[in-house]
Amino acid sequence: MIDLMKANTNNIDMNFILKIRNEKLVRKFSKNNKIISSISHKKWYLNNEKREIYIIKYQKKKVGYIRFDYKNKPILSWAILPKYRGKKIGEFSLKKFLKEKKIKTCSASIDENNIPSLIMVIKNNFKLKKKNKNFLYFHYKKK
Repeated sequence: MIDLMKANTNNIDMNFILKIRNEKLVRKFSKNNKIISSISHKKWYLNNEKREIYIIKYQKKKVGYIRFDYKNKPILSWAILPKYRGKKIGEFSLKKFLKEKKIKTCSASIDENNIPSLIMVIKNNFKLKKKNKNFLYFHYKKK
């Protein structure tokens, strides 16, 4: 069973998100692939007036997150702990997130080599809009 819970501003959730953001494969597929310091993460994490972060729970354990940034247009991003990859948790979490949060439109940028995330967005009805360098830009619009 997959649950989504809004991340708190406490150290437990903040450190959990940092742990995932600094995980080797997450860094590899991120636009900013440098290690994130706890100081810069805390500043970013607490400056969240245009961001919502939801922790993905699988079998009552924290296994990842989905982030929703409100910039010019809503942008989604996500990450799953290595131990829980390959179980379709991301795919089902994204589907649940889009439905529960009643998302009508959003976008996501994905490294062209991040095959699991590419499959995940395609299965959730995101459409490829453009490519820029090694990133593919997808758009979602509720049917």
